[in-house]
Amino acid sequence: MPTLLQELANQSAARLEAERTRLLDLLHREVRRLLPPGETVWVFGSLTVPGGFAETSDVDLALAHRPAAFSEFWLQGELELRLGRRVDVLILPETRLREKIEREGLQWTL
Repeated sequence: MPTLLQELANQSAARLEAERTRLLDLLHREVRRLLPPGETVWVFGSLTVPGGFAETSDVDLALAHRPAAFSEFWLQGELELRLGRRVDVLILPETRLREKIEREGLQWTL
């Protein structure tokens, strides 16, 4: 029989996992609204790891290339407003994390 502390920890973990999946779905919808069809993006970091997401986790997004219609900083700010959470946007060819993101990230073609 789990202790009260274990039960609270389990409830917290379940709540965070539900928030992680909700946020992942919301991010997918909002990115599809903001970027043109055919664009490729990668989600990486704690949002892609079951059990790795925390109250203070941010959203990490990498773009295949710099957007033509607006800056990645505008996209970052817009996503922060829509998601209610800090967002980091990287341009994949410009980051030293490229190989890790491509290997471990969740790739979406919009």
